[in-house]
Amino acid sequence: MMSGCCVRFLLTFSIVLFLFPPETKKYPKLGTVFNLLSWLIIAATIIGGPLTIVVKDSLFTTIPTSSKVVYDISLLFLFMSNICISLVAIFKKNELREAMNELIKTTSYCKRFNTYFSVFLFILIVNTFFIILTQLKRTKDEYYRLTVFVGEGFMTCRIVTYLFIIFLLINSARRKARRFNETLLKSICHKRSRLIYNNISDFVEKINNLFGITLLLIIYFFISNFLRHAVYISLNYTSFLITIVRGLWIISYGFQAIYLAHVGDDLSKETKITISTCYKMIHKAYFMDNYGYNDIYLLAQEASHRKLTVSAFGFFNIDNTMIMFIMTNLCTYLIVVLQVLQKNM
Repeated sequence: MMSGCCVRFLLTFSIVLFLFPPETKKYPKLGTVFNLLSWLIIAATIIGGPLTIVVKDSLFTTIPTSSKVVYDISLLFLFMSNICISLVAIFKKNELREAMNELIKTTSYCKRFNTYFSVFLFILIVNTFFIILTQLKRTKDEYYRLTVFVGEGFMTCRIVTYLFIIFLLINSARRKARRFNETLLKSICHKRSRLIYNNISDFVEKINNLFGITLLLIIYFFISNFLRHAVYISLNYTSFLITIVRGLWIISYGFQAIYLAHVGDDLSKETKITISTCYKMIHKAYFMDNYGYNDIYLLAQEASHRKLTVSAFGFFNIDNTMIMFIMTNLCTYLIVVLQVLQKNM
């Protein structure tokens, strides 16, 4: 009962944030209104994004240029991610509806959904609180406060919610793959096993096609935010409150990246389990007929070539190697920025 309420809230919240299109069977005009408002969000982001950066740079003239550049880059990835989210919602609405319907079916059987949802709400509240605490108190300029609230607040909220839904979809694929591997040894009809694995592979490919580019932009948004807050802490290390808040903000984004990588890595491991199980069954092939042997062999080949791996548009996979990718980029850029700051001082 509680899971159903949480799912309905998440779906409604996603529609309010213009992340996913609503069902238009009963009310066809809703789709037109949704597309129109999504295009308005894209236009406002393209026009208002650069204007926000210009206003910010004109207000805070005492901040070092390198620190401004890091902040501007993080805002750039924020705007690009939101534009990509809206474009996907407009041009791939049917695929998104299918993915959301699949998510509704699977979350009703997920025992940990309430825990995941509670963590999501906590991160959402923490991010909103940090934006208000660190940004709105920096100046009394009303236009800047409005752009921060709409720009950083609304758009960051969209990214956090979107990433949570992607996490749920990857977790759904992982649960399907795990359940498939648990029943593979007991399966009698191996042709049906091939069909089930093929359906899971299609579901993972759908996730890659829908969210690959967006995942790439969001991960770079995280990297630029880690860098931005680390630089800000180094410039204001005497302020204990700023250090704590920025540090917690880094932990908030870091937790999302780590857990996304963890669930993606678990999904990838299920492919290895499938392949190893198939070869164990091939090793005991004298217990099965020729048709069963061929089906198991073909399943092993399919699992080897169609791995259950979520990819960020081919740049890197969403698994534990992604954490190393983030750490490598962060350390490299942080060293460069700190050297530039030291020279300017």
